[in-house]
Amino acid sequence: MRGLFLLNPDAYDAIYGPHERAGIARLVEIVAPLQTAQSVRTDPAVLADVDVILSGWGMAVLDEALLAAAPCLKAVFYGAGSIRYFATDAMWE
Repeated sequence: MRGLFLLNPDAYDAIYGPHERAGIARLVEIVAPLQTAQSVRTDPAVLADVDVILSGWGMAVLDEALLAAAPCLKAVFYGAGSIRYFATDAMWE
């Protein structure tokens, strides 16, 4: 399974510490450096082969354009509070 982290850099260590990242690494091949909402909007090709997004504060809005760039996406793991700000009807479909 291929994935990437997509969140604010400040939140990365708070949500995904060394222990959590080690566990994730046993299950997921991380295919790119830490991404932000801005970086995936600038270069959505980074999402092309991603099966999972590991996220938290600063997640990109999962609109039709972003989802079209991530045709293999199966799951988003969000290590924070509400998903309302990034969840769209397109995501639920």
